Amino acid sequence: IDVSGSNSVSWAEFTTFLMDQGMTDDVPREFNVISFCDSPVRDAMGHQSHCEKACYLRHYDKIAFIENDSKCLRICSPDLVPQEELLEFAQAPICAEYVDKWGYLVVSCSDLSLSFFDVNNKLKLVRKINTRTAQLVLCWS
Repeated sequence: IDVSGSNSVSWAEFTTFLMDQGMTDDVPREFNVISFCDSPVRDAMGHQSHCEKACYLRHYDKIAFIENDSKCLRICSPDLVPQEELLEFAQAPICAEYVDKWGYLVVSCSDLSLSFFDVNNKLKLVRKINTRTAQLVLCWS
């Protein structure tokens, strides 16, 4: 943007740059408008505290959520019907992900562990490993 090489950009130079970008690029294609509407789905489950984290497990078609200061992971259907509750954690769960290749639900905990649950066997704990760092985000692709 700094055409003059003065190591500064004036407001006129900046707005000219933005206008030129808008004229040359396909602006409507780059910016998608997402609109939201009210959903009839309501959460009627009782909660001990606020939900710290919720994630949609796409290939499992379930929602996993973790409540604040809780040592359990709750699983429900996309229409918020309770399905399962995993209570086998010594410390608070941090994140969850579904590994469709093996049918495992993987849960990371604040005690630096990863727990693997077999979805096809009533969420039986299959394996638990310890890691050197906390796994704040899990992503299987």
